[in-house]
Amino acid sequence: MSRWTDLDRPPLDVRGLNRALVDGGLWRRVQVVDETDSTNADVAELARSGEAEGLVLVAEHQLAGRGRRGRVWAAPARSG
Repeated sequence: MSRWTDLDRPPLDVRGLNRALVDGGLWRRVQVVDETDSTNADVAELARSGEAEGLVLVAEHQLAGRGRRGRVWAAPARSG
């Protein structure tokens, strides 16, 4: 059981995520957005617009994620 409720979780720590994930290897940069429909769709659009490989996009609140076999899901705010 988490010590955090849905209402009092701290926001994602962008600096901490970059320290943990960006090491000169696979991931180049972590970006956190408040809300999006789909992080995958956003990254794909950024790639088409010239974003360099290695971006990790994380959302505080995701509204229309897609999983395997086309399953749709949503992530409540600050649940990731």
